[in-house]
Amino acid sequence: MSRLPPASPPSQSTEQSSCTGCSRKRAECTAKFKSEACQRRHWKVHKAVCKPPHPDSWHDSLSSLGHPAAHIELIKAFRGTSAVQPTGLRFLTLPLPPRDPQGTTECIFTDGMKKAILAQPGFPVRVLRPRIPACRIALAPGAGLGMFATRPLRMLELIHAERPLLLAPVPEGEPDAVTTGEYEEWLAKALDRMLPYQADAYRALANAKGDAAPPLTGILQTNGWSTRAELYEIAEHLPLDVAAVGTVASRVNHSCAPNATLLFRTGSLSMPLIATRAIAAGEQITVSYIDIFVPAVQRQQQLAKYSFPCACVACMDSAASDARRAWIQRERRFTDKALFERWTTDLSLPDRHLIDPLCDLLQLIADEGAFGFELVSHILSRLARVWSALGHEQLTIMSTALYLDVLSAQWGEQETQLERLVIEVVWIACYWKRRIRQQLSELRRKPSSPEE
Repeated sequence: MSRLPPASPPSQSTEQSSCTGCSRKRAECTAKFKSEACQRRHWKVHKAVCKPPHPDSWHDSLSSLGHPAAHIELIKAFRGTSAVQPTGLRFLTLPLPPRDPQGTTECIFTDGMKKAILAQPGFPVRVLRPRIPACRIALAPGAGLGMFATRPLRMLELIHAERPLLLAPVPEGEPDAVTTGEYEEWLAKALDRMLPYQADAYRALANAKGDAAPPLTGILQTNGWSTRAELYEIAEHLPLDVAAVGTVASRVNHSCAPNATLLFRTGSLSMPLIATRAIAAGEQITVSYIDIFVPAVQRQQQLAKYSFPCACVACMDSAASDARRAWIQRERRFTDKALFERWTTDLSLPDRHLIDPLCDLLQLIADEGAFGFELVSHILSRLARVWSALGHEQLTIMSTALYLDVLSAQWGEQETQLERLVIEVVWIACYWKRRIRQQLSELRRKPSSPEE
């Protein structure tokens, strides 16, 4: 494993310097460090991106990322089973051997995607699962199999988590266009690499495509969950969308007013299912397969590829529901950072200029069953900053706690995510009494009248 030269005595200068450990051919590296000591602290993570290992010594890089030395020989032997395909795709089982008791995922990746996954600090992170089982699969009237709560569930509680059976790329364009025999061959080879029970579980999933697509492709199109947004955070160069197909997660039915949401976490390579409101024991657990903020007519058109019409409460009273969801889309402008910054300094705007719209947004989202982690976290983040700028200690703490609860449910328990939570708290604290200070500054600038 390559190492950096010994750190020189710390310099008094605060000027940032370029990376000194890169290969000379990697002159395009733009990483900056305050000192060699700073670079040494971050080298474990930066090296995987800045200085990719030689193909013959790639196991050294895996060792530097936390793989036990005893596993290296097994990993080297496994390397021969993941040959690059003519299409530029690679078949790979993750996590790397020895087989993880929390499950494995068969992947069809580009080389860049593989490196991005393995370069994550501590990969694979432990898959978080409920301490007490919270769901079961049973027949759902008119909807085949479905998932049902076995006990009362709180909002933001973890319902289920699993590693997907398969992660496979979806060529650019609509998944329905992927009907070629070549793509079916990719999937068949991936299933051949799975354990028998995993391959059987994949083939047992629903196929809404019928004769419109080959069978394995149809199963992926019916049950695949897009992971583009999550994978983009670790690999911005991702050329294709990647679909995740779960075993239990694929049994969760759709609703335009869902009570849960299915996520994908790259650090643990898992699919956690999170409750987005309180769920009663025996109640069916649902997620949304599509964008719930488009009008009901468009939602029904998008759901046609799954071969069922939606009969949820939002679709049954579509006129009223569409109006409320359109209002939510318009009013989310109150989460805009520029608007908030203007409010902190423009004293002509009332103190509650942002508070009332943000609170109304949260209430309507709850009433509509339109919870989305990104939207709700933005609202709570802005609300916490507003209360901080006004100097309301108790309300700042309450809204910040709610915001951190949402982020924790979304991100999971990882050291890197803990750092992000701390950063969010610091940012909220930076706005403490900012509007109050602006008001006091304005009062000092006003000339005193002769009578005073």
